[in-house]
Amino acid sequence: MISFGHICGRDLQVSGTGLSFVSGVEATKQRILRRLLTNAGGYIWHADYGAGLPQMVGDVIDDGVISASIRQSLQEDDGVDSSRPIEVRIDHFHDGTIRCLITYFDKKYRIKQSLQTSF
Repeated sequence: MISFGHICGRDLQVSGTGLSFVSGVEATKQRILRRLLTNAGGYIWHADYGAGLPQMVGDVIDDGVISASIRQSLQEDDGVDSSRPIEVRIDHFHDGTIRCLITYFDKKYRIKQSLQTSF
């Protein structure tokens, strides 16, 4: 499936001739980030869509809740092999920033993939 190149929170990606398109592994990564960074109820056509990581900003940090939310969201994506383990590592920084390093298996290509997001 081909999608517009768009990393959540940034502008659409542009190539030399116009808008950029992505497919395969990169499209899956962008879909996952969009799902993680969408607040639950923020997508009016699918009220249960979104992990709600931005809603956790300012709350007491609970690594278990964050990790469970990420795992559940990845299992809902068609590009993720939900029969394989999804690993989440959470790093805390002195400025209050949290970085989530996520490892999963791509369903179509059967290869281990990783991505990260911070909030």
